[in-house]
Amino acid sequence: MDARREQILRDIGIDVWRARPVGSGAEEQVALQAPRKNMQADRQIEPKTADAPSVRLHFHYVKTENGICLHAEKLAQSHHQFIRDLVGACANLHKRRTADRPAEVSQDRLSQEPGAQGQFFQGEFNWPILDSGGSPERALDTFFAKHEIGKPTDWVLATDEVLAVVEGMLRLDAEIISIRKIDHLASDAASKRELWTRLKRILS
Repeated sequence: MDARREQILRDIGIDVWRARPVGSGAEEQVALQAPRKNMQADRQIEPKTADAPSVRLHFHYVKTENGICLHAEKLAQSHHQFIRDLVGACANLHKRRTADRPAEVSQDRLSQEPGAQGQFFQGEFNWPILDSGGSPERALDTFFAKHEIGKPTDWVLATDEVLAVVEGMLRLDAEIISIRKIDHLASDAASKRELWTRLKRILS
């Protein structure tokens, strides 16, 4: 290839080089390389995406001084009083046990004695939030630490739906008690009596 053709190729962005002759009489070899800008245009870099978490946590909760109730379903307005009565009854059982007094709480309503317990706190828990890191176990540890639940003298009520997801992730010394769905308990007298009998046996 003459010098003029080589210069033309270089001017349009094609690299030209000559192979070193292997022996006498070897023919001149010329290799042409496509312009680098074209190679770069053909390359597509795929953005890295974080792996989606395999577990998603979501539940509602009602918390009082020494225990908490976790439930999956959003409650009808008519059932809010029932869950407060339920949590209040558990709190009273616990308080009387620690005070070494017999429990005297209404079996029919599982209701709290007026003024016997402190405030209730209600909320909703979701994980992950956006791109928050960590593990579901760590998220639950943080949740219970925030609400000061985890000691052997504490208690956790959790509906079967919530426990099906979180039971293997809980790292608590607290008493964990499974319960049926809140809307079922609130409307079924037999289930309510069975639960009350079980709560007295566990928490008294």
